Amino acid sequence: MRYTIYDTTTGDIIKVSNVAKGDVPILLDGQGFIEGDCDDATCKVDVGAKTIGDKDTMGTSINKVEGDADGADTITISDIPSGVVARVVNGMLTVSTETVTGGTVELTADAEVMYNVRLRGAGYVDERYEVIFRD
Repeated sequence: MRYTIYDTTTGDIIKVSNVAKGDVPILLDGQGFIEGDCDDATCKVDVGAKTIGDKDTMGTSINKVEGDADGADTITISDIPSGVVARVVNGMLTVSTETVTGGTVELTADAEVMYNVRLRGAGYVDERYEVIFRD
């Protein structure tokens, strides 16, 4: 049997596992399970109904993906739902991580650089942007 283990508060998928018929998966506090298979990138569990459904899209927007590396030009990602975590990475180095409360993330640079921005929030499909600042 395939079971989907999920967070009983958010409905986020923790893992999908095989369990012998008649057995139940071992759960930690705050976890629940339902029979079925789900991709954690696109699915969530409706905690009240205990059914598998699609994650929502964030509906974010970006004003541009390329800017001037002059310390003043700003690239803005907007319409970010409150509580979403924005992680900005340059290569292997995490430049910043913040929980968004104001709906936007603003990026500037004073040297040529490429950032990868990942937006992740409970119940939402992850969104990613690649932005470049050029001299």
